[in-house]
Amino acid sequence: MKQFPDAKFIISHRDEASWAESMKWQYTTRPEGVIKATGVLATGIGVYHEQFHREMFRFHYKALDDYLPSRRRVDINVFAGDGWARLCHGLNLAIPDEPFPHELSRDG
Repeated sequence: MKQFPDAKFIISHRDEASWAESMKWQYTTRPEGVIKATGVLATGIGVYHEQFHREMFRFHYKALDDYLPSRRRVDINVFAGDGWARLCHGLNLAIPDEPFPHELSRDG
C-alpha cells in the first residue's frame, strides 16, 4: 500500500448464505475449477464443508476490514443491486451511459 498510496481497492461483497450455496454447487459440479480458482489445495480442503467455508468467508472480510482503511476501499455488492453509481462514486469517475455488466449464470 505504501507504493501506491492513492490506490483504491474494490471489495466485492455477497450475502454469506447465497455465497455458501454457490460454493456448494461449485464443489459438486466443478470441483477441479474450484481448486484452481480458490486455492483450496493450500488449505488442505478439497471438498465442500459448509462450516469451514463459512468461517473462511467471514475471516476474509474481517481481514479486509482490519487491513484496509475505509478511504482506500470501494465496497460494492452487485447481488444487492449496486452498480455504476456506487462504483464510480467510490472511484471519483463519471457514470457510464450504458448498463452495468452483470450476469449470474450457472450455465457456463
